[in-house]
Amino acid sequence: MVSTSSLNRLAQQNANVVIETLGDVLLNQYASLEACKLHDIMLNKGLAITSIKKMFCSIKALIYLAIAEHGIEGRNPLFSIYMPDEVQ
Repeated sequence: MVSTSSLNRLAQQNANVVIETLGDVLLNQYASLEACKLHDIMLNKGLAITSIKKMFCSIKALIYLAIAEHGIEGRNPLFSIYMPDEVQ
């Protein structure tokens, strides 16, 4: 079983990756286009598809939590991002 502190650390790390890569903007200002950019940047840095998928699942959950907790209008920019199982 994964500890709460490990999950918190992973969530913070993934949030920092988004902020460092795409900029620190309001959550509802991110769009699916930024999610695609993040995907491509992570691929270019050499991350495996499985690692990127795990990262996106974590980020997607964080965004849904923030939307629910803070009543943010808009949709999750990671909602409908297609992730191939391998790089073409």
